[in-house]
Amino acid sequence: MTIQGKAGFLLAAAGGLAALFIGYGWLREHDARLKAESLSSAQQKQIDGLAQQAAQTRQALAAKVAGI
Repeated sequence: MTIQGKAGFLLAAAGGLAALFIGYGWLREHDARLKAESLSSAQQKQIDGLAQQAAQTRQALAAKVAGI
């Protein structure tokens, strides 16, 4: 194998490794983003439910106070 052939092979191998490294990093970031979005959505649903529960509690309290 000539020096140019070895250099080309090493360059191609380095490029392949770089592509794998970049792809792996992107995949990890993508998975983390999906997990964060899912968690955020679940937390927002919980917040909305608690806000509705608080509103119902306030209405029930106002009704009891009005009855007194």
